[in-house]
Amino acid sequence: MGMKSKKLHFLALVTLLVAIFMTTLSAVHAQENDSIPKETILSFDSTNMLKTLEANGLRLPSDYQKHKDIAKFFVSNYVPLLIEGKVNPYIASFNYEQSNQMMAEMARVLTKMNLLQAKTLLQYTLQNSTAIGSWSSSYLNYNCYAYSLGMVSGLQPGATSNTPFSMSLSISQMADVVLADLDVMGYWGYKTTTKPTSFPDQWFRVICIRKDNSNVDYHFMKTYDTLNAWAHKPGGTQPLRWNYSSPGTAIWTNEYVYMGTAYPGNVTYESQIYYIIYKGKNDPGIQPLKGQ
Repeated sequence: MGMKSKKLHFLALVTLLVAIFMTTLSAVHAQENDSIPKETILSFDSTNMLKTLEANGLRLPSDYQKHKDIAKFFVSNYVPLLIEGKVNPYIASFNYEQSNQMMAEMARVLTKMNLLQAKTLLQYTLQNSTAIGSWSSSYLNYNCYAYSLGMVSGLQPGATSNTPFSMSLSISQMADVVLADLDVMGYWGYKTTTKPTSFPDQWFRVICIRKDNSNVDYHFMKTYDTLNAWAHKPGGTQPLRWNYSSPGTAIWTNEYVYMGTAYPGNVTYESQIYYIIYKGKNDPGIQPLKGQ
């Protein structure tokens, strides 16, 4: 065997040994992550916390893959709550389905890492709303958007009209997506930031939308008989009646009732409120302007 051939064999052997070493090191690193103390992960900044969860198999929903800043915010705010047992990840309390998926994924990974604590039973009384009726398992099937439109199956903004939707949209753009959905459903309407003082005619309905400032979730309310009474439904939980005559009286949260038990919110919706006034295209009374 020539000198050149020996060098090539030597380099190949070195390369193989390095690959085996790196594979072993990665396995050891993964094992260390699996047993990481909760004090350590809670001390991480949002970047390292997300990297640690991803190293242990966290699968990010598509919107969180595109917007890593939102993913970092989500893990830094909700991992501590999960570890401390202050939130139940198996209740769909978000309205944005990808946020519910994100919470469930984090719970799966933290369980694998032996960090997920049993849910702490909290004594809580709803602050800004009152439960409507009693619990029904059917509430699991639809969120605030479907509820605001009188539907009882899951619905995300943009799904009906095939309009792109993301939590990175502004609240005004979200209202436009809703109008596009309504158009496909056979309605016409318009948006405004001012709460209407009366219905334009008896056929009109009014809903309103707000989002949180960190792009985690959106929320809808709808009129409950009159413009001075409002109702909403946080995620897959029980419908609630708003305790005030105007949606703008207080900051919204996703406090909720699940199977007869009230839970504190883990999101605050602080954006500007957009009201959407709409009616059926074939309803009598006021008709849209030409071109509207």
